[in-house]
Amino acid sequence: MKRRLSFLLLVLIGLAVWSYRMFNPGDRHLYLNFDSGHGHGYLYYEDGLWTRYLPLERQYEVTLYYADLSPDGSKIAFKKDSFLYIHNLHSNALVRLNAEPNYPSDNTSVQWSLDGSRIGFACSLTYEAPIEVCSWDVIKGEMQILSDLQAYGKYDALYFGGWSADAKTIAFIILYPEDRSGNRLQRILRLDTDTGTVSTVLDSQQAGLDVDRNIALSPDGRTILFSANTLLEEQAKDYLYALYQINSDGSGLRRLVDLDRWSLFLPVWSPDGRSFYVNAAGDYGLIPHGYFHMIPRRYDLSGRLTSIPISQLGRIMLSWRSAE
Repeated sequence: MKRRLSFLLLVLIGLAVWSYRMFNPGDRHLYLNFDSGHGHGYLYYEDGLWTRYLPLERQYEVTLYYADLSPDGSKIAFKKDSFLYIHNLHSNALVRLNAEPNYPSDNTSVQWSLDGSRIGFACSLTYEAPIEVCSWDVIKGEMQILSDLQAYGKYDALYFGGWSADAKTIAFIILYPEDRSGNRLQRILRLDTDTGTVSTVLDSQQAGLDVDRNIALSPDGRTILFSANTLLEEQAKDYLYALYQINSDGSGLRRLVDLDRWSLFLPVWSPDGRSFYVNAAGDYGLIPHGYFHMIPRRYDLSGRLTSIPISQLGRIMLSWRSAE
């Protein structure tokens, strides 16, 4: 009798949780589970109620490193064979956007503007041409090169770091090749889309940091999150990154979240800019051996850990969109 009552109680609790989530759906998230052994990235979409696998890598024979969920939660943008694509989650349709290939190839970030009208990414019309900040106008069906970075010399890579809500500010990072002494330089830059003016937010060598390629501009355009370690930490070859914050005018640099035996990378802002997720990698005895030790962790603006979605163990958060 007690077992039946316990089972009935569990069923009722499960129904209550299901009913609550059904009528009070949460925010939507896009996750990536990257299998380094097979070289595949597997996408998972969480709509506040369920998490489901999206077989894009099998459907389109693409190795996914980056993808982004549209603000309305209906589409996913990604690159394949140097072309930009949109996959519709409702119709399962795939649309190739640009008529000509653009470079660099697929291992680069793409991000929707917060109103869903544009997609930002790095592009170059030829292998020899400089990599620039580019935008695809979803409504007009046109690509536009937004930057002119000739003054910044010869760099190897550019990663898009996000739009402000009014689309007037874009953050991105450029990575330079190692010099003869083995030193590396990264520059976080800010682009004013009205004037085309590009300003340096952070020079990694001047700041004494080694900066990761993934950065995130806040929705209000005022601050940037990025992963980095100090030069002493880099020399120790631990390859662990802490989370840093800097204002988009270059002021207020601070170490926001320390290592805590995890390496932190690829920060993702909440839609309202009041909190953020950052992906954490490592185990260090915290998780039973045998798992791929990676999980998103949520923080408030002070850098205080507020929650960990255990159900997403082993996955990397790529996008966070509002349920509204």
